[in-house]
Amino acid sequence: MGTGCQPETDGGGPLTAPVFILAGEPSGDRLAASLMEAVNGGWGQQDWIGVGGPAMRAQGLAGSVDMEALTVFGFGAALAAYP
Repeated sequence: MGTGCQPETDGGGPLTAPVFILAGEPSGDRLAASLMEAVNGGWGQQDWIGVGGPAMRAQGLAGSVDMEALTVFGFGAALAAYP
């Protein structure tokens, strides 16, 4: 079991389960990629899954939904995208 803010690992390496992470627009993609880089640097390369863009994919996001397919900006675009 992990103590303090240290996550549980199996022997000091990467986390034992994939980490889900989500970003829905470009600034979130950049922020999440920075977080992923810091975690990867501190605990080794993690298995990342979720929704993101090119910056997150560069940090190892796999099996992801491309956020560009989901992102809309503005009220009119949101209404047009609503099923």
